[in-house]
Amino acid sequence: MKFASFGVAAVAGALLTGSAYAGFPDAHDGSLSQNLDRKLDSGRELDSGRELDGEELVSVIVQYKDEEGYGIANSVDVEHHGRDISHEHKTEVITTQRKNLDLLANNPHIAAVDLDEKMYALPYIRTNDGNAGEGERRLEEEIPYGITMIEPIDQGIHSVKICVVDTGYYNNHEDLPILNVDNDGFSPYEGQLWNVDGHGHGTHCAGTIGAIGKNGKGVTSVNPDPSKFSFFIGKGLTNSGSGSSSGVLQAVETCKESGANIISMSLGGGGFSTVANSTYASIYDAGVLIVAAAGNAGTSAYSYPASYSSIMSVAAVDSNENRASFSQYNDQVEIAAPGVGVKSTLPGQGLPGDGSPRDGSYASWSGTSMACPHVAGVAALVWSHFPNCSNKHIRQALIASARDKGAAGCDRLFGHGIVSAQGAYDYLKEKGCNFEVVEAQGGCDQFHDPPPSTTPPPITQPPITQPPSTPPTPVPSPTPSKAPVVAPVVPPSPPGSCIGISVDIATVSHSSEISWSIKHFLNPLGDAIASGAGFTQHDASYNQNECLEAGVYSFSISDDSGSTGTGTYKLSLVNGGKVFIEGQLGNAKEHVFGFVSQDTVHVTDSCGNSVLSGF
Repeated sequence: MKFASFGVAAVAGALLTGSAYAGFPDAHDGSLSQNLDRKLDSGRELDSGRELDGEELVSVIVQYKDEEGYGIANSVDVEHHGRDISHEHKTEVITTQRKNLDLLANNPHIAAVDLDEKMYALPYIRTNDGNAGEGERRLEEEIPYGITMIEPIDQGIHSVKICVVDTGYYNNHEDLPILNVDNDGFSPYEGQLWNVDGHGHGTHCAGTIGAIGKNGKGVTSVNPDPSKFSFFIGKGLTNSGSGSSSGVLQAVETCKESGANIISMSLGGGGFSTVANSTYASIYDAGVLIVAAAGNAGTSAYSYPASYSSIMSVAAVDSNENRASFSQYNDQVEIAAPGVGVKSTLPGQGLPGDGSPRDGSYASWSGTSMACPHVAGVAALVWSHFPNCSNKHIRQALIASARDKGAAGCDRLFGHGIVSAQGAYDYLKEKGCNFEVVEAQGGCDQFHDPPPSTTPPPITQPPITQPPSTPPTPVPSPTPSKAPVVAPVVPPSPPGSCIGISVDIATVSHSSEISWSIKHFLNPLGDAIASGAGFTQHDASYNQNECLEAGVYSFSISDDSGSTGTGTYKLSLVNGGKVFIEGQLGNAKEHVFGFVSQDTVHVTDSCGNSVLSGF
């Protein structure tokens, strides 16, 4: 990661890299509790022969099918009464002994069971600001570069409610709307007030969405007139910057019940959750647009909740519209927005109800956390002009009108491009709110641009007053590259020819959890061309030879144990043995490589920078 232009880095919680975990089984086949055991023991130093402690207390989220399931869940709760998350979605959180996981997992009256995992405000970077020191007040209003980049428009006359699920909201800020402490927020955590932000992350995100404009102080925002929109605050995270998945879900549910049109979440943690996935899908289908930060690990790993298909996953760009090096990239990234050096609001010194004058501070932070509220704010801005549009229409308008960046068309780095308020407004002005929309898919599959025509336009004959002839049906162009891979021009391979490569794995431990695959880079969702798994021997070497045609490929390898020092891997040419990719096993890794010929291979890093070219 390239943070050379940043000031002191500060982590707002644990570094979240996403998870290779793909979800719990749907059927009650007895494997659910094994997956729970695996997640419980993730990251622990365990002796291979140690028996699991069945008396260990664990917090789990239970989704029950009926009243009998509700009773079963409460019967194994240590207090025999779980904490309700949502009556509508039949979910609650309980604390139970580990030995009860089998009972829950295999009961036909229980729909799903997930761990109540830790959630965090995504890591951010504080950025040096030459105009004001960290935390100082601004005496003149400033327009952050991100507000210009999103191509703002005037707010419409129809008010839109935006819910920010984060660490809270500093309600005494001079540059933020004053909210009603009885009606405009919710906290699921005892002793944690939603109108107090002991961390600052939530207040910073809220400022990007709705800091007051034209008041001669601080910064302006995407929605600068507080009379034309409203906030609801869901304190999904505590003042420390962390929380639980049940707390986040409860905050999100309350947002929906409050009438929120849009939910903005700059947070993440854990892996795929069956309960969370179905809850977010249900809220999305009920008409709420959900936006979340893609993650800050700079890898292709999925970060949740952003990577659920019902949620818009937001990547970050800098002031030059280049992808931020920390921004996650994968097939669920849907749109991009300003996320490097974003100036916004931070808490001041006042306390709720202490009568102190309104104050507040300001700082520039970087992260996909800062990109997310730009998109949520633009969604509100556009929706205020088109109140008859559904959340699905707004979502399609945002991505269909985004300014394309990187490779032509949608890609895994920028999604459909950088969000544009003017572009989305123009799109809906032309199409209205009756066009057909795609159901939740996420990423590039959420919307497909009509393929550009490769046929020259017909030449119209004189007189010029005659209407032009109808253009021919567009012919699809070849699918463009989905990331800025600086690959060579690859000529077609002669029939029957291919390039031999050797994949070598050297294991030390945890070998059964290592897997790898090779795919066509232009088709990341397609089947693997080659793969390997099931390495059952420790301290062993494995070799597999494959033959590939000239082209561009992605090589992914993961060790689900998450341990380091578990061995090494390398890819080499069979002809001559030249090594072109190598590394140490550990967390998930991805490499991109392309062949021109047997003697010329090109390898790039995740940003498209050349790592190796030729031999």
